[in-house]
Amino acid sequence: MRRFFKLLAVIIVCVMAVSSVSITGWAAETPMSFTVFEGSKLIDGWFPAFVSSWQNPGSVTIDQLKAALDHPYATIELVYSGNATPGLLLQSNPVSGGTHYTWATDSDCEITVNGDRKTAVFSAQSLVNKYTSTKHQDDGSYLSLDNLLNFSVGGEGNTVYSIVVKWIDNGTSKIIIDPSSRHQTIAGWGASYTWYGDWLVNNIHAEQGYDWIFEDAEFNILRFRDLNMVRGYGGGYESTEYKAYKAYYDAAVKRGIDPIVLVTSWGQYDRNDCEFVAFTERDNNGYTYYTLAKDQNGEYMYEELAQFCVESVKLFLKAGIPVDYFSISNETELQGLGRDEQGNARDEAGFYFGAEENEYHCAYWKAHVAVYEAFQEAFGDDAPIITAAEVMADRASLIKEYLDPLFENGYGYMVELIAHHLYGSENSKASFAEVYELFGDYELWQTEWYNNDFLDHADKLINELNYENITAYLYWNGVWIEDTANCLIQVNGWDSISTIERRANHYAMTHFSKYIKPGYVRLDSDVQMSNCNVTAFISPEGDKLVAVVLNKSGIDENLSIDCGFDISSASIYQSTFNSPKYVKPSDGSLYRDDILMNKYLVSVAYSGGTVAFPNNTLTTIVMDIVPAEGDINASGSADDVDAGLLFDHIVGRNLLDGSLLDRANVYKDGTQSGVVVDLRDFVKLITVMRNSG
Repeated sequence: MRRFFKLLAVIIVCVMAVSSVSITGWAAETPMSFTVFEGSKLIDGWFPAFVSSWQNPGSVTIDQLKAALDHPYATIELVYSGNATPGLLLQSNPVSGGTHYTWATDSDCEITVNGDRKTAVFSAQSLVNKYTSTKHQDDGSYLSLDNLLNFSVGGEGNTVYSIVVKWIDNGTSKIIIDPSSRHQTIAGWGASYTWYGDWLVNNIHAEQGYDWIFEDAEFNILRFRDLNMVRGYGGGYESTEYKAYKAYYDAAVKRGIDPIVLVTSWGQYDRNDCEFVAFTERDNNGYTYYTLAKDQNGEYMYEELAQFCVESVKLFLKAGIPVDYFSISNETELQGLGRDEQGNARDEAGFYFGAEENEYHCAYWKAHVAVYEAFQEAFGDDAPIITAAEVMADRASLIKEYLDPLFENGYGYMVELIAHHLYGSENSKASFAEVYELFGDYELWQTEWYNNDFLDHADKLINELNYENITAYLYWNGVWIEDTANCLIQVNGWDSISTIERRANHYAMTHFSKYIKPGYVRLDSDVQMSNCNVTAFISPEGDKLVAVVLNKSGIDENLSIDCGFDISSASIYQSTFNSPKYVKPSDGSLYRDDILMNKYLVSVAYSGGTVAFPNNTLTTIVMDIVPAEGDINASGSADDVDAGLLFDHIVGRNLLDGSLLDRANVYKDGTQSGVVVDLRDFVKLITVMRNSG
């Protein structure tokens, strides 16, 4: 028997003082301003737009305007001439697939006169409050600044000379990172390798492409398409030997990645040879789609579908590809609508599961139950986890509609992970938070999205991490052909000698996926007196802190780092998006500005002082950390602290991993509490406790 050296662990009292992180060192009580408009413009109609997200009346963007309005106690000073009462308007884009452009106005202002000109001073907070307390005509949700379309000025007949947002900077700008907070643990990052994925596999540059995916970006999640009884472009069945998928899987393993595989069904089973498929020519809403057929008893054929899904998984296993997650239906709600993600008419009818079954279609929840039970019977402990629903839109109400029947009928235990895409949803901080509020007890994955606006892509990703607490993020077209430059890796032809290229979204993803590794835990982070967006994660060992910072505010900022830890060293990687989004060239050529004009993942020296964050940059800071001096105090007895502190700290926060906990005795006895551990585990215990906060 091994001999243990045991000792009584000291009481660890964590007194982490979370100090704020300075971003720009402006002096206290410094007047600041942002000019929205300067010139001369006649108000010749109802609230003409001065700033808009769909056109460009001036040089100021919606994001810059929002950043200025966000300052505490900001005012909006409007200099004008004329006798009409001035007013301001904020107007929203449509939401939830609607058509209304709901707005809110504010005419509360103080007016002073100077000769023939007048100055109206509005409260920025009052205008914003009136806007955000107004319900949208489309779905009844409150208007969100994340969906702002126009900033307009009213007062027909007046002439506007300037619009300036003013505020007082009462101190230093800050990014605040709270080392004592703990949120979701990252499972991973990845993309779909479906259509055109084989073009890379068959290319002479394939190994270079794999390096970009698995060494540069360090993707660990591979999303593949179920090809069981799916016909290809030539009319024959797609191969289920899955040679291309196996090439990606093997390339990941070769590069030290332990890949997670998600298989998604697009419901494109052969419409003639699959006995469980039936055609609904027109339902009660006038839609056309395929759905499950009914058996001789008039019941939908859920069991037949379930056995088909079992066969699909077995085909992947036969090809040497383990299946960790399985999605019964891609974009479940979309397939019955007769339109695609952009609202255009579909070329072919999809396969549709409704939230509940009726005479026209089957129900998703019953299919989920049947497939779950079939997986358990066929695969036991190795059964793939079903990604619940995988709806197209990230709307809490939609996810609830599809999953409530599972919960209400006693099948909630069959839901382990909820997946969704980001098409056709608001994608705001509020909407992300609403999903987490309803489904925060489950793992939440974003499993498909693309974006031609590279900075908006990063912004939405940060917000999903911070507000929805997603644990995995998958991009759509991991490998694609030349189109609108929204893919990650582009293959410039089907022939094997075609060139391959990394596009802007590959680098945007790499800022997160390479440095925020599986097992990292999100910490609370925020900005003060700054309009950057930030997310922060700590390593499971507590020795690395990663912050990803996006600046698209319209102004350059500087950041000094104070995170509650001593930073022994740091590496900084910064991408500058001189071409921040896809714009179709007027001469008909292919867009390449993201390749020619942008600079990606440039190393920036860290000297322990401030770091520059120019406008339109995405920056990752990887910090080697140790607890700040004075943050950890030790005492040999529990006389000076709560007797239950150590017990609660260790057991209540699950600080000890299973093996260490098995070898430890945590006790609580009157005024004394402690833990008896193997001497060799003691150093690990102290390290974990120090970094836990």
